[in-house]
Parts: sequence; structure tokens; C-alpha cells
Amino acid sequence: MLIRKIKNSIISVIPMSESSYYYTTLPSSVKLSKNLIFLNYKSKSPFSKTSIFSYKKKEHLSLWFSLKQSYSTLFIVPEGFLIFNILKNFGDGLYCVSINKDFKVIAYLKNDILLSEFILNDLNKLDLLEKEYKQKTKYISYDEYKNHTQKIWTDLNFLLELKQFLNLNFSKDKLVSLFEKKFYYPSIYIIVLYILISYYQANSLENKIELLMENYQQLKNKNSKVKQVIYQHNEKVKRLNKFIKDELYYQDPIKIISLLSKVIYPNDDAKITFLSITPNTMKIKIKTKDSAIKYFKRLNALGYFKNILIENTYKQQNGEKIYTYFLSLKV
Repeated sequence: MLIRKIKNSIISVIPMSESSYYYTTLPSSVKLSKNLIFLNYKSKSPFSKTSIFSYKKKEHLSLWFSLKQSYSTLFIVPEGFLIFNILKNFGDGLYCVSINKDFKVIAYLKNDILLSEFILNDLNKLDLLEKEYKQKTKYISYDEYKNHTQKIWTDLNFLLELKQFLNLNFSKDKLVSLFEKKFYYPSIYIIVLYILISYYQANSLENKIELLMENYQQLKNKNSKVKQVIYQHNEKVKRLNKFIKDELYYQDPIKIISLLSKVIYPNDDAKITFLSITPNTMKIKIKTKDSAIKYFKRLNALGYFKNILIENTYKQQNGEKIYTYFLSLKV
């Protein structure tokens, strides 16, 4: 009864039948706001008017698309995320999960990462999927799924992960009303308050952890024996040589500039104000009154770049905007 009240007043769950999943990767250092995620990935959605719910862990980015609508709860969680967390307890593999009597969800996990997730009506196609993934299907019955779903709502680690699904449009009045009920649900109040605090302090906490880890590593290196120091040095040399061999390949700047000339047409009211090229990435700034998507599509059409991101947008007083694009260069 308590879990049901919590879900109704705090959490909305988007059914698998009303969502679509997409997986991609980003550099760990790249952090995108919800608005920039929407701008960069809305074209991947099967819905013309869409909402995007994201979950990022290190370089792995999971996206669930659904038909755009308003939600009145503090958290909006895709059912696909619940399924993913349940299946992590079973390990990697290809799964067929009976989420109800009508739908079966196919999910493929590798190294604890959800690479694929969709509803499959024709189970005869499982043979093709097993050949593609080179895996035998593991079946999760409806009763098993229902049992694990009930358990996961009492898992504190899972609840804390919900901070990535915080509804930023949740009204302040409703938030106050929710906290006024803390005496009825004291444990849930504490969890929600913790998630809200951790969400807004995430960046500073991460920086502090990184600094502590760096200090720890420095102290550890100073106290290492000579043999261990030599071994670490040799390993660093190996990694450096591998990096030089694999990553520092030559990029032809003339070819790149020639390609960029196809991005801005003579009749466009736009110009490139900044260009930076490294062996495997490029950053470009375009000043224009046009939309960011216009030049995003042209860059994508060149076929020379991958993982094109609109990293930043700056609007000037005269109405012109400066769009910053981050691109990975193909070998």
C-alpha cells in the first residue's frame, strides 16, 4: 500500500509500449543538459512530438523516447529503466521478459550496459536475434518480473539513481505540498530530499572525489617500491605508444576546410568564427540568425564526421546566435 501511494504521488512510470530506446556513447568529460540532449537527439525519436528521458553513466548514454505530454509527478521513469535494473541482477545476456500478458520485451546486456531494448510480438524472430548476438535467450516469466518489480521499489540504490529522472517542470507548490506529507511518509521524504540535494551538488561532489583520488594516487606513488615505480613507468610508456599509434593519426586540414565550405552556402547569412582541429576531434563556431539544426544537418551530410554535438548556444543582442559544434573525426 505504501509503495503504491509513493508511486502515485511521486513517480510516473512510462510503459514500454509507449516508449522507444536508443543507446549511444559520449566522451566521459562531455556533460549535456536536458535541453542540449533534446536538441542533439530528438531526430532519433520515432515520435514527431517527443519527450526524452536520459540516463548517463561514464561514457554510456541511454535514451528513452516517448510521445510528448505533461507529468505532474516529481520523477518520470521509463519502464525500460526498471527492466534494465532488474536484469542487471541476472548478468549479461539476451533476455525475453514477459512484462504482462500482451507484451514481451527483448533486452540485450553486455558489460552491465543496456545495448538494446524493444517489444517483440513475433517470438519466431528470436532465432535471428540469437544468431546476431551469439547468445541463447534467457526467459523471465511474468510472475518473476512482477515479483522483482515490487522488490526494486524498496532498493535504496535504485531509488537514488532516480535523480537522473527528476522532473524539472515539477511545480514548487506541489513540491511544498509533497514535503508537508513527510510525517506520513518519513523514509520517502528523506530519500527525495537526498536526491534533490545530490542532484544540484553532483558536479561539486564529483570534482572533490576526483581531487581526493588524485591526492591518494600521488601519495601511493611516493610510497611505492622502486620495482613498482619502474613497472608503472613501463606501463605508461606502453599506453603512450599505443595511444600514439591508435589515436594520433594525421588529419588533412585542407580537406576539412574544403568540406566546411559546403556547410555555409554563398547566400547564407552565416560565417565561421572559430575552428579548432585536433587529431581526432574538431570544434567549430558558426555565427548566424538561422537555426542550429540547419548546419547540424549539413555537417552530418558530409559523412566525414561522427558524434556531432551542439555543445553550446550564445545569443547576442543583435539577434545573431553563435552555435558551438563538437565533432569526432573519422579515421
